[in-house]
Amino acid sequence: MNNYIELGNRVPSQFFTTSGKGESDAGSKGLPFETGSYDAALNDAGIQNANIVKYTSVMATGLEEISREEGEKNIKWGQVVE
Repeated sequence: MNNYIELGNRVPSQFFTTSGKGESDAGSKGLPFETGSYDAALNDAGIQNANIVKYTSVMATGLEEISREEGEKNIKWGQVVE
């Protein structure tokens, strides 16, 4: 395990696109079922073990597009995926 801190702005160098859908009857009492559906959609998209941060519309220039399969292999448990 590497022990280091990276300082500065995080600028991605690679990206992949994915999508998923989910449907579920699971949920917390008194709350809608979106949580179970959202988890199922993340699983369907192959990014269930990551923390998701949404981009609005601006992506860094010079990004390399990689396949979904390669992207999924590169995700570490608990990693922030933007």
